[in-house]
Amino acid sequence: MEFLKRHRDFIVYNIFGFMATMLNAALYALFYENVGFSNVPSVFLSWVVTICFAFFTNKIFVYRSRGWNVGKVAREFSSFVSARALSCAFDLLFMYVAVDVLSGPAVIMKLVSSLIVGLINYMLGKVIFYHNRKKDVR
Repeated sequence: MEFLKRHRDFIVYNIFGFMATMLNAALYALFYENVGFSNVPSVFLSWVVTICFAFFTNKIFVYRSRGWNVGKVAREFSSFVSARALSCAFDLLFMYVAVDVLSGPAVIMKLVSSLIVGLINYMLGKVIFYHNRKKDVR
């Protein structure tokens, strides 16, 4: 039980991270394979939708950030999107090289990229939400 308490954030993050990864891959496949968008726009559009899902699930369930006033949510969201923009840039570059340059299997490469991006996002999310939570306590 102590293990679960100590690693709660990481466990919950992985559950919602898995859900976000599946959403991202499904949207990417939809845009790329069904709608017919090219690779990079498909990556970006799937990121935009997934970032909204990830923000709210991370705020509520992972980092348990309190407060829903417009100013606080706007600050958290802008910090969240700014940090995730770095991982989006990685995702776009990875997918461009893996799919457009090396002709790798698109959805498989998207899942590989998403795993790496998930690790990057976890570290950035801890900094953003824990930093903001400390400010709220003061």
